[in-house]
Amino acid sequence: GWVSNQFLNFLSETEPSTAILLGVRPGYVARENAVILPAPEPDLTVQDSLPVGTSVIAIAVTTDDQWIQIAEPRAGWLQAGEVQFADD
Repeated sequence: GWVSNQFLNFLSETEPSTAILLGVRPGYVARENAVILPAPEPDLTVQDSLPVGTSVIAIAVTTDDQWIQIAEPRAGWLQAGEVQFADD
């Protein structure tokens, strides 16, 4: 059967205290040089950066709405303020 995502919390393997909600949404980078991190933690090594206007595909958000996990154009995590969604 099916279960609605609103009833599920997924715990991060790299940051067990962080719960994650799944959901695919297209968006774009709203701040210059948004940094991609390997997990929703600001003190980690930066994997890459994205210029403003870059299209992204978000696949998850932390339950505190502070971090967004992206799958495209490169997998990783962005701070929520760095992403604007097309449906907002």
